[in-house]
Amino acid sequence: MSNNTKPKSLFSVLGKAYTAIGRAFALEPLFNTGGSNGGSQRLYSPQNGGPNANIVAGFGRIRSYSRDVTRKIPELDDGYDTRVANIIGKGIRGIPMCKDEKLREQIKNLWNEWILDADYDGFDLDSMDRILVRERDEAGEVFLRVIYRPMSAGLVVPIQFQVIESECLDYTYNETLKDGGRIIAGIEFNKQNQIVAYHFFKNNPTDVAVINKSFDRIRVPADEICHYFKRSRAGQLRGSPRAYAGQMQMRDLMIYEENELERKKNSSATYATIQSTDSSVMSELGNDINTFSQDNGITSQPQIMGTDPAVINKGSVVHLYPGEKLEVTKVAESDPNYDAYIAGKNRTAAKAMGLSYETYSGDLRGNSYSGIRVAKNLEEIKFGVDQDEFIKKVKRFVWQKWFDQAVVSGILKIPDYASRKSYYTAINWQAPGWKYINPLQEINAVAAEINAGISTRTIAAAARGRDFAELQAQIAAERAIEQQFGNDAANDA
Repeated sequence: MSNNTKPKSLFSVLGKAYTAIGRAFALEPLFNTGGSNGGSQRLYSPQNGGPNANIVAGFGRIRSYSRDVTRKIPELDDGYDTRVANIIGKGIRGIPMCKDEKLREQIKNLWNEWILDADYDGFDLDSMDRILVRERDEAGEVFLRVIYRPMSAGLVVPIQFQVIESECLDYTYNETLKDGGRIIAGIEFNKQNQIVAYHFFKNNPTDVAVINKSFDRIRVPADEICHYFKRSRAGQLRGSPRAYAGQMQMRDLMIYEENELERKKNSSATYATIQSTDSSVMSELGNDINTFSQDNGITSQPQIMGTDPAVINKGSVVHLYPGEKLEVTKVAESDPNYDAYIAGKNRTAAKAMGLSYETYSGDLRGNSYSGIRVAKNLEEIKFGVDQDEFIKKVKRFVWQKWFDQAVVSGILKIPDYASRKSYYTAINWQAPGWKYINPLQEINAVAAEINAGISTRTIAAAARGRDFAELQAQIAAERAIEQQFGNDAANDA
């Protein structure tokens, strides 16, 4: 019988030897794959719940933590304002697109007048939009409820909208219903697993203004509610704060700055100790303390040396007993890595906020024009996504409810509205644009794109937050005024 066994290679022998030694001494492998339990993965216990398990389990704590750090960290508070300013700005304008010119003008005038009283709490539509974005970022979610008003309310169209905070929907409210439906985190589903209602508290349970805190709930049909939150996973029911991933970093930064402030206070003061080598002085001082205590009716035991500090005033001379010496204590200055540590934490916080480090911190040191431009372009892409989501989720909800109420109440007389609803409710939402970094260079680039046929003036105007048709109407009106007064500003330029 022939021997077909191949000779073992040196690497095979060394590999088996290393494995045997590792088993004997419980050595960790040199390399770890992503799914292994060794090395740095050994002490890591991941949370792998469903789309709602990890959020709902600690939702109240997560939300409260977000609101707390927002109140205490100015960069975070300003970061939310920055996001609101870029997403909503001075307002997302609605331009009716109905082809019936007379009706379009009526709708436009009616809408522009109504938006001044759109908010049930007494604010205009743009202010309501800004608080919606702010609440979604800070609390993770917000609710908008439609309120149908009587004609006697004096509104142009008898409808308003109420902003409801996340705290008003009890995330701990879970129940199985008799009809086969269920309630999960305050949201009611039918047997087909469709959302049919929301169960809100009558009052915000965390508000000090509520004298009699009522935890009674009211059931609001789902078609009266717009639930605005960022959905990160399929099937997610509640939203989490935008900066949740960076909250611990922000909290660490807040504690670090408080400690540095105390260190700075201590380093700016003068501390000294009095040392004595003469035991008779200590005995004499102890007798003095006894005498002082007895004369003042104090029956406590003498103070232990070194426990009661003395205060040295400005320009004072310190009297020392024989054998004593005064030694000034030097307190360490601030951490030399202070700026680097702050910058590192702020970079993490900026990422969690969806902002660039420069926008979040206001620190432009060491940055080039090109670097700032790249960061700004990435921000604008993200803001554009947020604007698109807000328009499709919130603005569409408000517009459809408003238009329906205007027709039902007889303010807009459209006989065939039910069969041609999309025709009459057509609208173009114009979100605010952003300023150029280098105006001349970028305007020339836009003009080159239009001339090359890869862009249009309509697209260019929309990118600046303007409507091309309205822009042309304004230009025509200006030219008419110039001709009326015999002044051609275009030719003069």
